[in-house]
Amino acid sequence: MSADSGLDIGRRVKARRIAAAIRSLGGTADDARRLTEADWINADKLSVQQTGRGGPKRGQAWKPPSEVTRALVIEILDQPETPAYDPGEPRDQDVPPA
Repeated sequence: MSADSGLDIGRRVKARRIAAAIRSLGGTADDARRLTEADWINADKLSVQQTGRGGPKRGQAWKPPSEVTRALVIEILDQPETPAYDPGEPRDQDVPPA
């Protein structure tokens, strides 16, 4: 069992956030593969706006995500989107008595 470093965990969190932002615009993994440096920065900015988390520290400029983070974003976008929670059919104990 290997333990992930804090950097790896942070990259995955950021990648999920950016992938969600790209998906919110209808983007796919193929679209992400064609993003320019400026597009990656904009996707990161959008993800920060949507979640209220991340972004550069005060006084620092926005930088595009690392190649590793970009690869993780594309990997996430290649996977089917997880469906919303479906509670399924009600069970007997969930149905109020008639």
